[in-house]
Amino acid sequence: MAARRHEWELSLSAAEVAEVEAAVAALLQQAEAGPANADGGGGDAGLTAAAQQLLAGLTPERFPLPTLGPRLAALRQELLHGRGFALLRRLPVDSCDVVGLLCLREAASGGDSLLVSADTLFNELRSAAPHLAARLLAPMPHDRRGEVPAGQLPFFDIPVFSWFEEQLTVFYQRQYFDSAQRFPEARRLTEEDVAALDALDALANDSRLNLTMRLAPGDMQWVHNHNMLHDRTAFTDHPEPGRRRHLLRLWLAVPGARPLPPAFAARYGSLTVGDRGGIVVPGMQLTVPLKPE
Repeated sequence: MAARRHEWELSLSAAEVAEVEAAVAALLQQAEAGPANADGGGGDAGLTAAAQQLLAGLTPERFPLPTLGPRLAALRQELLHGRGFALLRRLPVDSCDVVGLLCLREAASGGDSLLVSADTLFNELRSAAPHLAARLLAPMPHDRRGEVPAGQLPFFDIPVFSWFEEQLTVFYQRQYFDSAQRFPEARRLTEEDVAALDALDALANDSRLNLTMRLAPGDMQWVHNHNMLHDRTAFTDHPEPGRRRHLLRLWLAVPGARPLPPAFAARYGSLTVGDRGGIVVPGMQLTVPLKPE
């Protein structure tokens, strides 16, 4: 088991850490020196909205990593076409830009990350109860939770599992399917729908099928969102604000990713590979907050 564990861990060398720090320093210098910083701000708390947008539009060309870059490219291939997750270790937490889920501080106890393969879940369910697996291939109402594009309903219909372009793609957060029932115009879930969702939850929580991963400060988790389900255990936090659990998360549209089924347009907006950044709602502005909000 120890050998298998190291297969999905990538530890940064001192040279690779220095490379990341140099790229971060150059980018922040560019952000702070330009017109975006005309209000006199400085440091991570003083970056203006325009400077944050500069970070939000980050590209590999503007963040050169000549040594680490090829390793990250291989990691991307593993995320999209291999096991679907990875853990990047030994990244120093000194206000640097991040991709994925970066742990700055752990909780006092709990808060472990849980991962499970969508392929495994579907195959297990299809073997045990094929009629329930079939239900999860049919669209169900999903709550937008307030992220409603102009002219759209407050929910949309999407299946949990989609077979598209010879790949099984998952889209699942149980409470959003449940809460969509608050809208009178949404289709009512049938007893068989609920049974299928319950069966999927039971499988996802089966310790034989899922993987538990604890992130320490400086650890960064990468998960392929279309073929893995991820969650966390309950946690107890430290009473002092400066010691409380703190993680940074970023969702990425990755070049080379799989094509998504048409039903995903209701949630993702654009389905263009590498340019599907989610739903845009009125008044939304992309920013990169560098302090907890």
